[in-house]
Amino acid sequence: MDCEEAFKEAANSNNRCGRIGERKPECGCETESVSPDSPGPVVGSETVVRLIYSPLHVDPVTGDVTEAAFSDVKDKGLSVQREAHVTSANIRAIGEQKRAQDDALGKKDRQFLGTVVAEVRTIREVTYDSGTRAFCVYDSALPSLQAHADVCQTTCSPSAMKRMRKRLRDLFQRKPKMP
Repeated sequence: MDCEEAFKEAANSNNRCGRIGERKPECGCETESVSPDSPGPVVGSETVVRLIYSPLHVDPVTGDVTEAAFSDVKDKGLSVQREAHVTSANIRAIGEQKRAQDDALGKKDRQFLGTVVAEVRTIREVTYDSGTRAFCVYDSALPSLQAHADVCQTTCSPSAMKRMRKRLRDLFQRKPKMP
């Protein structure tokens, strides 16, 4: 099974990252395109952008981005945008479109606050105590979002995975900024 097929097969799973890891262990699909809409594999020198929403992703007292903003990394994939393939105007439009979708679903308290960024190389360098990589970064472009990528966490003990999600959060800026 090639990587594009592995991603398609895992797309409807509640644990997409785990399914991909089972089929292609050790981040085996990072060097290949996993989407026909992709501009190519994500390289280490790229910067990825995470969109941040209130009240879900920020501490109401400090305004700092919380670990909750990165919880999707453990199962369905942390949705990010590849900075080299998207403009600031596109990021704002994506953020407002998602907020409007949430509003239509009755989640009217949400607000798009901006973004936080990190370099892909630093994400890929995070390892568990065993030396196994904790995160994979895949070019999971969508037809309408060619800059889309996913960060997936590899499997380890639940406590180790939680510690690594905190480390992932620490790689990104603490405060969201509007693009």
